[in-house]
Amino acid sequence: MLSTRWVLDFSDQFGVRRWVTTQWSADTDKPKADKLLARLSVQVDEGVFEARNEQRTFPQLVEAYISQLDVRELTKLEYQQIITARLQPFFGGMKLRASRRMPSKSCADGPNPKESPCGQSIRI
Repeated sequence: MLSTRWVLDFSDQFGVRRWVTTQWSADTDKPKADKLLARLSVQVDEGVFEARNEQRTFPQLVEAYISQLDVRELTKLEYQQIITARLQPFFGGMKLRASRRMPSKSCADGPNPKESPCGQSIRI
């Protein structure tokens, strides 16, 4: 049996031709492919489309952010320390598009004395 897939062919905001191949079958998932192409077209129109292989990683974002800061060196160093201590352990080298929103807990309830800041139970 011949396997068919949707291949979306479009040009990005820089005029580079792009192909996105889906895992969907050609006969049943045309609406999904149309919807994805429309979403990609909006990204191109807004100038925010990034090809999957060109997406930045967290360390690349940090480097770009720190290099463009117009602050004192001491402030820049403090920012770098916060990023290294708090954000880098969580994000590591992941691509930014791979990150997802984590469920948040309501702060209105106040802290739970039997739970660590990381959300894991602790013994008291």
